[in-house]
Amino acid sequence: MGRGVYFDIGGGHQLAESDLTKGAENQRQADSSDNVGTKPLLQEISMSIKRVIDVTEKCFLVIIALFTVGAMAQEVMVLIEQRSVALKDLLLMFIYAEVLGMLGAFYSSHRIPITIPLFIAMTALSRLIILQGKDGDPSILLYESGAILLIALACWVISHLNDRD
Repeated sequence: MGRGVYFDIGGGHQLAESDLTKGAENQRQADSSDNVGTKPLLQEISMSIKRVIDVTEKCFLVIIALFTVGAMAQEVMVLIEQRSVALKDLLLMFIYAEVLGMLGAFYSSHRIPITIPLFIAMTALSRLIILQGKDGDPSILLYESGAILLIALACWVISHLNDRD
């Protein structure tokens, strides 16, 4: 017979190595056709999970926007009733506006620039300092103003890194 290794599989039949190779290739094709059915199913499940997460995220962002607008409206009503506006009220309104700006930035670019939450944090700390008034502990004032300084420094570094890119 020809070259190759032969195996006696019983019954007087002989099987060449090339026949074994063809059999192995057929098995691999059968296995891969099983995987082909599995891969699209896994991809479909993965895409479905991603869609659920995306829809949930967008729903929460809409809820945040609605709550922010509601809180702004409540604050405006309080200011109208009091017939007085203080710096702390303006800073609170600025925080609300920044939250809405952050949501707008997310919807336009599908990402949130890191500087927006940092600006919100600086404004919130400034408002906290104003709310504490003159009677507060001076060491706390130093810590809060130091935090504002660190956040401002972080914003400066980030903006310079972005300018370089």
